[in-house]
Amino acid sequence: MLDVFVLRTTDNSEFIDAIIDSGTRCRVIDVETPTITEEVIIRTAKQSLTKFFYIVRHNSKIDLDFSFAPNALDTNYVHVYRDDDSVRIYPREMCKKYPARYTDDQLAFGNMPMKLIDTGEAILPNYPIVFMSYDEEYADANFIKLQERFPRIQRVHGVKGIVTAHQCAARLAAKTNAAMFFVVDADADVVSTFDFSYVPQVYDMHSMHVWHSKNPVNNLEYGYGGIKLFPTQIVIDLPHGTGIDFSTTAIGSVKVIAEISNYTRFNTTEFSAWRAGFRESVKLCRSAMSGDVTAQHTLDHWCTVATDALFSESARAGAISGRQYTQHHIGDIAALSLINDYDWLLSEFNNQQYLPK
Repeated sequence: MLDVFVLRTTDNSEFIDAIIDSGTRCRVIDVETPTITEEVIIRTAKQSLTKFFYIVRHNSKIDLDFSFAPNALDTNYVHVYRDDDSVRIYPREMCKKYPARYTDDQLAFGNMPMKLIDTGEAILPNYPIVFMSYDEEYADANFIKLQERFPRIQRVHGVKGIVTAHQCAARLAAKTNAAMFFVVDADADVVSTFDFSYVPQVYDMHSMHVWHSKNPVNNLEYGYGGIKLFPTQIVIDLPHGTGIDFSTTAIGSVKVIAEISNYTRFNTTEFSAWRAGFRESVKLCRSAMSGDVTAQHTLDHWCTVATDALFSESARAGAISGRQYTQHHIGDIAALSLINDYDWLLSEFNNQQYLPK
């Protein structure tokens, strides 16, 4: 039998006494309100001698015999009854490590992973989805299309600076106390199988997660242009001028999920295709010059392969220009960081000596 803890207040003492009188072995914790706070989690987890333990918050309509025990592998979930969350079963070790994860506040904001006792169905947080747009030609249409599938989606539009735009998105997520948030680029054509339901393990919640996308101009499949999942507070706390490649260097820890989340349809104008090739080439060239063989192969592909897709040659020309620019300015962080300044990129594009016709 699992350990049982009951929260006793002046309002539910008769109910608690009835549990005790039934012969159930339980430990009473006197509280002012039957709220499961971080302090309650820490206290119960430290006292528990079983892998899981019950907490009874207040009067329950369930006929309790405390005989249910979760699957031994379900150590990340709080188990609750479908029609009554006053009785819950907590995983001891996870509560010891991450007590703040399992409070009533986290439950209220949808951030606590749960399973229903009668079905085993998981109830997981719905992280906010933020659509990030600047000047993309089909941004409005793409946003409306996604909004029809996911009404909770929000939008950040026209914010200058990659870091600043992502911090605006993070602050939207923070309004709901969400621990993480998804970012969708405005040129992303999200595949029908991607449903934004992914929830990382607790130990991965400080990492940026990135899914693969399909590149229409050269058929590459990797993280470029893919949907991303960011840790909210870490993004909010980033200093200005953070890194050249914000997505893969600013967060510090990156987890790549090799599943296609979208097609990255950046090739809607000559400039948008050139800009994409230029920016990605700078990032890849820096890594390649540091000895990254995979980055070198990917860079070579950008610079040599063009398909019959719209403005494919413009993307290739941008990649070639980005490679030349990086080789000339390697070591000059200020110069390389200009790839995050879209006004500068437009000026650079207009100054090119050659552009595909």
